[in-house]
Amino acid sequence: MFRWYEEASICYVYLSDAIHPHDQSFSHCRWFTRGWTLQELIAPNHVHFFDRTWTFLGSRISLSSTLSDITGIDENLMTRGHEDRKSCASEINSMSSYRCQYCAAIARDLRILLNTLSVAQRMKWASRRATTRLEDTAYCLMGLFDVNMPLLYGEGEKAFYRLQAEIIKESNDHSILAFRSLQSDYTGYSPMLASHPSFFQDDCRKEWMPNATSEIMSTSGDVLSIDLYICSLNPSRRRHIGIPDCMMSNDYLSRPALLWKLRTRA
Repeated sequence: MFRWYEEASICYVYLSDAIHPHDQSFSHCRWFTRGWTLQELIAPNHVHFFDRTWTFLGSRISLSSTLSDITGIDENLMTRGHEDRKSCASEINSMSSYRCQYCAAIARDLRILLNTLSVAQRMKWASRRATTRLEDTAYCLMGLFDVNMPLLYGEGEKAFYRLQAEIIKESNDHSILAFRSLQSDYTGYSPMLASHPSFFQDDCRKEWMPNATSEIMSTSGDVLSIDLYICSLNPSRRRHIGIPDCMMSNDYLSRPALLWKLRTRA
């Protein structure tokens, strides 16, 4: 589906619960809360929004600031590099060949733009969205991460674990581990991989987290292989902190920490 939208010239979004054509604060609209509509917003070259009376509200370019505030998606991804929002948005076919005839911006490949954003940052876009079927919380994100896997309805939250395993096969971005578990017990320990996109909704995930450049991660069954810096907290209780190779903001020393308890092999 993502590729289908990506190859579309334009996508028309009908907001049935947008009432006031001159009120651009339509964050209450249900369209912004659904999992599958995320790709409808990001993938097409152009997106035009209409209210319940089919009154034109604006395009993704002209509304980029508002849409970024609502969704948390980087504004540069909304505009695809266009600088003159009013002129560029006034013409559907503003991209003649590869250069915009209004602002002279060179068309930026969507995949290149997405790959400049960390896994955690992209996961955050889906963290407050819902789907009717639990498995679709994973399936609706496959295109966003450019991965493929079989659709197995009935597998429940296993779908999201499989999605992350596929992402790890294609990416070495440690930020996939930088989530705040909603299932941690009183000890603070959490699973290695998130069970739902909502685990990435922490405000700190808004910050830039560059892709990792260390050794390749891999998964095999329930085992995750990864090279990390380990800091011992309490050796007698085998409590340690793992430091993933990703940064908060642009500060190399500002990193998330993973609380682990090492187990001895039987």
